Amino acid sequence: LSLEERVAEPVVTTEPAAQDSLIATIGKVPGAVVRFTTDGLPPTIHSSVPPASVTIEPGTTLRVKAFRHGMPPSQTVTVTVD
Repeated sequence: LSLEERVAEPVVTTEPAAQDSLIATIGKVPGAVVRFTTDGLPPTIHSSVPPASVTIEPGTTLRVKAFRHGMPPSQTVTVTVD
């Protein structure tokens, strides 16, 4: 599949927060549902919909993916705080 046939990737922006953590803001993808995980596993259509922002603690991996009926999901966007 070419990238044009997939759902667009969600945009994740981060900013520093307390004690080496990050605040991640996950953008919406028009016509798609964005899902996320913080356990390191790839998101599925059954994963949670993200709130307006997510705090990522050190040692946590945030993974975000967009889903749309009839199209392959987006590539997974990954943010890790060491």
